[in-house]
Amino acid sequence: MKYKPSNGTEGMSFMDKFCDRCLFGDDCDILGDTMVYDVDDNKYPKEWICDFVKGEGFKNPRCTKFMQKD
Repeated sequence: MKYKPSNGTEGMSFMDKFCDRCLFGDDCDILGDTMVYDVDDNKYPKEWICDFVKGEGFKNPRCTKFMQKD
């Protein structure tokens, strides 16, 4: 399932966990594209995903392109 933060606080937490620590950094278009396109748009990044856990909802949001920078 594609992931889109539900509010600014959730978005900042996600960016702290992934974007700010990612090897791709400013060369990555994903963050900008998540702000421009709706989650249902074909151009919305497929790299931002989360799991659906029955009875608990959506869990474990992550970026599949993420690579920890040294």
